[in-house]
Amino acid sequence: GDVTVRNGNGSVDARGIAGTADLATTFASISFFDVRKRLIAQGSNGSVKGTKVGESASIDTSFGTVDVSDIGGALEVENTNGRILARDIRGDARLKTGFGSIEASNITGSATVTNSNASISLANVGGAAEVHSSFASITAKDIRRELRVISGNGSVTATHIGGETYVKTSFGLVGAEHIGGALTVDNSNGGVRATSIQGAATVRTSFSSVVLEGIAGSVDVDNQNGAVEISGLTVKSGGRCNSFAVRTSFAPIRIFIPEGSSINLSARTSFGKITSDLPLTVSGVMSGDALSGTMGGGECEVRLTNSNGGIEIRRTAAAGPARK
Repeated sequence: GDVTVRNGNGSVDARGIAGTADLATTFASISFFDVRKRLIAQGSNGSVKGTKVGESASIDTSFGTVDVSDIGGALEVENTNGRILARDIRGDARLKTGFGSIEASNITGSATVTNSNASISLANVGGAAEVHSSFASITAKDIRRELRVISGNGSVTATHIGGETYVKTSFGLVGAEHIGGALTVDNSNGGVRATSIQGAATVRTSFSSVVLEGIAGSVDVDNQNGAVEISGLTVKSGGRCNSFAVRTSFAPIRIFIPEGSSINLSARTSFGKITSDLPLTVSGVMSGDALSGTMGGGECEVRLTNSNGGIEIRRTAAAGPARK
């Protein structure tokens, strides 16, 4: 049946429990194996380790590692000053700690992960994922649905995300690859590298470069004191125009436009030069720092704005949709 254990200053080891296990101690470890129903573990100044729980698990401790796997339902872990390792969770996962890394993988439900002053690694999540952290790196891969990351002073890497992806950070590089929906990045003092995006890309950053490749939707980039390079654009999606707007300063803009595109181009800069090899029908006055014109039917808007930097517009082979 059910088991309840209360200990102080001594370890607890529970095995082969046919019902629910409710375990608590202080200044010592808790371990478990083969709990058929629910697990509740509460400790302080000690580790919690175990595997094979039939239903959900709730764990609260501090100053020790939590290492759990093969949980039959939802998992909730709250730790302080300790590492969390969680694997093979057949439900949602809510994980929180500080000053200790979090590594979580193979979660069939959604994941909510919160940390500070230590890294987060999240992989193979069947639902959506939300991640909060600061002063450390975040890696998220193979997330089946949406991903939302709120961080500061740390890099973020997101790969193979099934839905819309939002990343906010500062003082760190954001890398995104194989995103199944729109991508939004709000960064400062950090670069952005994104490839194979199956939707629109919206990027804000400063004092570092932005490189986008293989974007299936519209593009809006606002940078300051950083270069911007964009290639692999899809000018039309399903017969409808995408739009492209790029702004920066004190650094160059380079954009590659597919041959045969129908665009209405406007490019302006100051204290820089505009170069283009597109077969444009020029309108207005053409000068070294301003260029307006159309290519093809002139349908889809391209707006490039710079100050104290050049703009380079290049023709490339017609692109297909961004790679999945």
